[in-house]
Amino acid sequence: FHKIHLHINNATPLIVNLPLETLLSGERACELPPRHVEFAILVPSTYTDLFSSRNSQCSIHNLFFASKSSATQQSRKPWLVRQVILETEHLWNEERLRNNIKSSTDKSCENRSSALSFHPLPRLWKPDPLVSSGLLPLLKQYCHQRTPCTVFDLGSGAGRDVCYLAEETKAFYHN
Repeated sequence: FHKIHLHINNATPLIVNLPLETLLSGERACELPPRHVEFAILVPSTYTDLFSSRNSQCSIHNLFFASKSSATQQSRKPWLVRQVILETEHLWNEERLRNNIKSSTDKSCENRSSALSFHPLPRLWKPDPLVSSGLLPLLKQYCHQRTPCTVFDLGSGAGRDVCYLAEETKAFYHN
């Protein structure tokens, strides 16, 4: 799963590779869309049996479908997962035939990780308009002047906006 991923040029719907392990650990959970946005998940073959068992202790079910936070025990709205795709060799073969596969050895993947250039990855969410149209232009102005600046995140959300600012200013500075 880490070596290949789905990729459709000019994809509608958008396909974003967020390895399940990083979501379950919380490392990249802030990259999930807001809870009112519909999306699909691809369950890796290593988790298929656990997911299919519908065990109440299943970490995937607890992450996406629980109506109560396991950390705070407060009620919450589950994500709108409209489709669950179980990874199989047949799935990858079909997508390979449709030319919808990228591997980590593709030149296009190597170029994205180049130290000379940086491009933000596709997102499943949109930043707050104040951040994208107000704060980002100010940061770009400071980056253009090479003036060091610090941004403080008050920690009242998932961290999406600060991730947006970091990626966009890095792309501006390195390109």
